[in-house]
Amino acid sequence: MSNSNELWVPSSSREEFSPPSTHELMAMWTTMQVAGPNSKLDFDTVEAVDSGHHDSFLHLNETVLNACQVPKKAPSAIVSMDMCEMLRRTGESLGLVFNPYGVDLPAHPSGDRPSYDSMLDEKGLEDIKWWVDTLVQELADSNSIPPVDYINDIANIFRDLRSKDVYIVANTSIVGGTEKGTLRFIHKYMNGCFDGILFPRNYMADENQMTKARAIASVQQAIEMQTNFSANVPIYAVDDTPKHLQQMHQKLGAVCFTPPYSWNSNPGPNIHRDDYDSNGLPFELGPLLTAQALHRHLLENTL
Repeated sequence: MSNSNELWVPSSSREEFSPPSTHELMAMWTTMQVAGPNSKLDFDTVEAVDSGHHDSFLHLNETVLNACQVPKKAPSAIVSMDMCEMLRRTGESLGLVFNPYGVDLPAHPSGDRPSYDSMLDEKGLEDIKWWVDTLVQELADSNSIPPVDYINDIANIFRDLRSKDVYIVANTSIVGGTEKGTLRFIHKYMNGCFDGILFPRNYMADENQMTKARAIASVQQAIEMQTNFSANVPIYAVDDTPKHLQQMHQKLGAVCFTPPYSWNSNPGPNIHRDDYDSNGLPFELGPLLTAQALHRHLLENTL
C-alpha cells in the first residue's frame, strides 16, 4: 500500500505481486543470506541467478517455486516447517482487516482472533477468496503480518538444529506474490534458521496438485543426486494443517508435529499434538511448545 491516504482497490496493483521465477527467487535468497541482520532488503534490483551460479542450489525434479541451497555437510535430518500460524499470524492480520467491516469470521482458539484455515473452509467465504488472497499479498508486501509470540526463542531452536546439520526448509502454501514479504519476514525474525524455501501453492493439500509432501521429497532426492551425501535420513514436519502432515507421514514416514489449535483437535494417528496442562497455559505458547517438542524429539531420537 503505497500511501495511507489513498483508497485501496483490491487487485488494482496486482502486477506488483507477480510471483518470481525460480531463478529470481534464488537470487533473492542469496541477497537475503549475505545481507546484514539489520539491513533493509531491496529485491527490486535483484536479477535472476545466471546458469553459472546454479550449482549452489538444488535442482528439484518437481515444478515448485523454490530456493534450496546445496548442503555443505551430510544432513542429520530434514525438517519441513510451515510458516502461517506457526511463525507468523496471517489469520489474525486478515481478521483485523475483515472484522471492522462486519464480516463474520470463525473465532480464533484464543477467543478473539480468526484463523485463515477456518476462514476458507467456512461456507460462503470461498466466494471472497480473491479478496483474501489479495489482502494477504498486500499484508505480506507491506510487512504487516506480525510474528507469533516467542519468535526469538523459536528462532534459537532452529539455529541450534542447523548447527547440528539438520537441513531445515520453510514449506509454505501462501498465495503467490508474497515471496518478497516472506523473505523479508525470514530475514528479520528467523535469520539463519533455514536452508531453503518451498512455495507449493496448495493450501488445501489437494493430491491432484503439488503437495508439501511431494515438494519436500523432491528436496530429499535432489540432495542425493547433487551431493555425495545420503539423504536417507529422518524427515520431520511441522504444520498447523493435519492434511499436510498426514500426507507427509503416509508418503515419507515423517515424524509430524502440530500445535493444539481448535481446527486440528483430532489430527489423526502419528501426529504429535500436545494439549496444554491443567495450569491453563495461554494459546500463544502453542508455536513455541511445538518447536520445543520437535527439538526434544530430534535430540532424543536422531541427533
